[in-house]
Amino acid sequence: STGFDLGVDFASDDGSKSLSVTYFNQDIEDQINFSFAVGGYENIASVDSQGVEISGSIAPVSWLTLGADYTFMDVEDQDGAQLVRLPRNTANLSATLTPNEAISATIFARYNGSEEDRRGVVDDWVRVDLSAQYRFSQSIEAFARVENLLDADYQQILGYGTPGISGSIGVRLRL
Repeated sequence: STGFDLGVDFASDDGSKSLSVTYFNQDIEDQINFSFAVGGYENIASVDSQGVEISGSIAPVSWLTLGADYTFMDVEDQDGAQLVRLPRNTANLSATLTPNEAISATIFARYNGSEEDRRGVVDDWVRVDLSAQYRFSQSIEAFARVENLLDADYQQILGYGTPGISGSIGVRLRL
């Protein structure tokens, strides 16, 4: 494969604002790909991929950071067909609250554009997740995470379901 990335990053002196823009291009010969349709691996003679990634963040106040990123990806095989399970458009939004050094919470929204599958089209979807952490000390931290907070009905692979609202809690120990 041959490829390159060309990007520019900007950041404010105080670190409260950032912006990154990257163009990427990659040409691959004889890509090995897993295919559910053929029940195993397949060889794709050539793949051309290119796209743009844009990301940024801003901290309007010391306890709040807002972030966003967007990716446009054009990935085609030797016949000019879009590769399966690779959406052209994806985006993420996040808001992180950090009222003090011990507490942190993030709400995260993920957009996945529609994408081709061997048996049809996987519709675009949005999923919202929520996570929080509380640090008791330098070595003990509790966390909780709720995925698919709005109980969205979506598929990442055509015909395969995804969990509804789900969550986890735990404790991290740093020794």
